[in-house]
Amino acid sequence: GELPYDHAGLSLATSDMDGDGVEDVLVGAAGNDSGGDRGGAAYLVLGPVEGETSLSGADATFLGLEDGDATGTSVAALGASGSGPLDVLVGAPGHGAGGPHAGAVFLVRAPVSGRVDLARADATCLGEDQADQAGAAIASGDVDGDGLADVLIGAPGEDAGGPYAGAAYVLREG
Repeated sequence: GELPYDHAGLSLATSDMDGDGVEDVLVGAAGNDSGGDRGGAAYLVLGPVEGETSLSGADATFLGLEDGDATGTSVAALGASGSGPLDVLVGAPGHGAGGPHAGAVFLVRAPVSGRVDLARADATCLGEDQADQAGAAIASGDVDGDGLADVLIGAPGEDAGGPYAGAAYVLREG
């Protein structure tokens, strides 16, 4: 991590993000304070990655928008590896736009570089209600077999099935 208590490595994802045939790394650091107190951050480090690498030199940085967002609790690549640059998904389960700690998942279309402003993300999925913590987990894959990448979003605090029963959402591409 860049600073004490960043919690860098809380989430990790690897894929060929820039389409050059070499695996790249997404690193979540939900405790980072650069965008606000525990606003969190995520980093893209393009490969090849060898030895010790400082996240301060990351190829792209995604900072939390508000205090307590915990941005980077989850990270994922969206798209089919080998099909060119992949999009980035960043989870922020503490984000409050949908209510206190409703959470959010930000989609940033490829290519990405430099400091990425999540307020200008290409798409944002907000938790439905306070304390849903949407974005605590995210993944992508072709779950419906149509050949297109889908987004899966975990919301462990969602309570439609009872207090903190949780929910998982599937957003299909297309």
